[in-house]
Amino acid sequence: MYYAYYLSKIGLLAIAHQDKIYSIKLAKEIHTRNKKSTITDKVYKEISEYLEGLRKEFTIYEHLEPVGTDFQIKVRESLRKIPYGESSTYSDLATKIGHPQAIRATGSAIGKNPFLIVNPCHRVLRKDGNIGGFAYGNEVKKFLLDLENITYNL
Repeated sequence: MYYAYYLSKIGLLAIAHQDKIYSIKLAKEIHTRNKKSTITDKVYKEISEYLEGLRKEFTIYEHLEPVGTDFQIKVRESLRKIPYGESSTYSDLATKIGHPQAIRATGSAIGKNPFLIVNPCHRVLRKDGNIGGFAYGNEVKKFLLDLENITYNL
């Protein structure tokens, strides 16, 4: 496994890759040799365009290697169906994937989303409109929600 590091508007992006992209996360520092590729450069370019407000959809999904249980993968792929500038709730997503009682499991799968921004977990809010939690902190989530003009409660 290799890692490619890129500085973005929200912090240091760490893209784990080999033949495919295995994760896109924020890192505090570079932990290993920085090995970039044409695919990681393309992923970074699209994320940068998104963070600048120039991109609303991604074209890199075929380069991602989904990891997790079938349920987790189904939840994470359903995130992609939430349109730019709109939000959903944990309970709505659970219902849409056919598991209306699995709200906590849905939230857990979202919380372990390996593809920051590309699988837009930041678009999922609590039922009361509160932003809920976010793996990289509420300031990053607020930035992403504000970028898309998504209304939320504090």
